[in-house]
Amino acid sequence: MGLSAAGMASGLDIAGMTQQLVAAERAPKEERIKKQQTQINVSLSAYSQVTASVKGMH
Repeated sequence: MGLSAAGMASGLDIAGMTQQLVAAERAPKEERIKKQQTQINVSLSAYSQVTASVKGMH
């Protein structure tokens, strides 16, 4: 999809609008990934605590 001369001369900030659209589409995905990372870190921390407790029993 090309950009016409009329679109370029319209005074619209095409690059800025494109960046905003990309950021808007990316935000929910990034938020979901951050939540998953947090859940994984919590699980790893819990696993480490259990492992340390088990090693302490020996």
